[in-house]
Amino acid sequence: MLPGSLVARLKFRHHATGLVLNLDQAVHHASNSLLVSVEIENPGIDDSRFALAFYHNFTINENVIGDTAAYLPDPGALVHYKEDVYLLAGARSEKGKSFLRWDIGRRDGSAPAGWESINRRHFANTAIRQGNVDSVLVLDLECPRGGTASGDYWLIAGHTLDGVTRAAREMASADLPLLLEQTHLYWQEWSNYSGKPPAEVPSAWAEAYNQSLLVVRSQCDNRGGIVAANDTSVLRFNGDHYSYVWPRDAALVARIFLHQGLHDLASRFLSFCETITDPNGVILHKFRANGTLGSSWHGWLQDGKPALPIQEDEIALPVLLLADYFSHARNIEFARNCYIGWGRRCLRFLCDYVEPATGLPLPSHDLWEERYGVHCFTVASVWAALSQAGRMAQRLGFIDDAERCFDVSARMRDAFLEHFWDEGTGMFARCLRTDGTRDHTADSSTHAIWYFGLVDVSDPHLQRAMANTWESLRIRAGTGGIARYRDDYYHRVTENLHEVPGNPWIISTLWAAQWFLLNGDQARWRELVEVCVARRNEMGLLPEQWNPYDGAALSVNPLTWSHAVMVETLGQAMGIIAPCRV
Repeated sequence: MLPGSLVARLKFRHHATGLVLNLDQAVHHASNSLLVSVEIENPGIDDSRFALAFYHNFTINENVIGDTAAYLPDPGALVHYKEDVYLLAGARSEKGKSFLRWDIGRRDGSAPAGWESINRRHFANTAIRQGNVDSVLVLDLECPRGGTASGDYWLIAGHTLDGVTRAAREMASADLPLLLEQTHLYWQEWSNYSGKPPAEVPSAWAEAYNQSLLVVRSQCDNRGGIVAANDTSVLRFNGDHYSYVWPRDAALVARIFLHQGLHDLASRFLSFCETITDPNGVILHKFRANGTLGSSWHGWLQDGKPALPIQEDEIALPVLLLADYFSHARNIEFARNCYIGWGRRCLRFLCDYVEPATGLPLPSHDLWEERYGVHCFTVASVWAALSQAGRMAQRLGFIDDAERCFDVSARMRDAFLEHFWDEGTGMFARCLRTDGTRDHTADSSTHAIWYFGLVDVSDPHLQRAMANTWESLRIRAGTGGIARYRDDYYHRVTENLHEVPGNPWIISTLWAAQWFLLNGDQARWRELVEVCVARRNEMGLLPEQWNPYDGAALSVNPLTWSHAVMVETLGQAMGIIAPCRV
């Protein structure tokens, strides 16, 4: 990536010939267009004719049935489409000449595939095909020995054929390198909007902060959804991907944006919440960026009995975000409309979804989506939502709502201290199981106790609990870091739990860093931040977790949440972001 930008600069070198291929590419900041500027450097090849092949292997709307690919003489482009999704590709040389060779194939074997045309170096200029299609366009360039040649490629997305063809006609006469420069300057300005890192901050930290901020922004749909990741590397693990909006992840990311002064992104997600909230104030597991319900493994039966398939923190955290927005953005009319439109329903659900005998929330799924019960993270997030939203309701004039929130949250806090603390282990339980027993497994998610302000940082019990938790989760081999929870099975690389209680995760390591920063332990928080900064790849991307022995990324990369917590942690250390607590 270019510094402080979402423009990628790539260089490829063929060592045998010395041939160099330079690419600058980005999605244009104000249109649905992928822009690629290509330059060839020819140091020693006598043949000056070069062919750049751009291959298209789309899976439109996540299946290969019923696609069409065709050549459009006007504007001289290839288009793939299905239903209301149109993807149009074009290219031209530096002399303004459009591509003249292409092919459209099929990937199911009923006709030669487009990629086979590249291997054969023969392109049939096929007019159109339907079904499981692919395509390739070829841009021919003249690049003499010792010289350079350049060309442009673009891919335009839209919902109508007329829309993408009109955009392609405009692109044919546009200065594509200038559009890339505009995009570069825009993202530089955007990344500096909430404050630049101080000059004394290590350059690697400043770079990690700026690049993480941009990566998180790249995962934000302009309609409000914030996806967890756009990486398909985990398809082999469970036959699915992370390109969904988890309301919990999205609300926490939007809350970080809010505390940076980037209110628009928070308000868009709050508007998105009205789409995904049902009439009873329930928000389910995860959603597509268009607001439709995503895939799930949470069922409507639990131990054979009807149960809501929810993680209750995914209802609480959007409400907490709304209350924070009311306090920080000072857009009272927008906040009121969100409260009336969906927030009030969610707040009433949170007040109702309580065990009368204890005052704790009723069971739901945990944030790791592996256990069912009453979870520490859930209690802390629900308490924070009730406390903060109660104050918002009071100021908006909904006095009855406010009083109920205050009553339920006060009883919930007392119940948490009574039922979750265990003197024998010196820890707060991560979960109360449905059979009434406590789960005392060390888990980084118990950071929610202080993160959301349920228990004050100076509380002796909390100090003891967090010391025990971080020590139990500390990686004693290789790279260091902090495990998600003890005996974590997900992508496990060793059974040696003494050295590696679980793979280190970016978010768990940075939560620990935030704790040490709050408590003035400069050495520990710097050490943990350095561990995470070192996990960035050459593009500046952070994974979900990593191999503690060789540092290799594991699971999806990038994970939006990893980058968001990096922004939050470094922002707090640099004084750009205030700690996000109630």
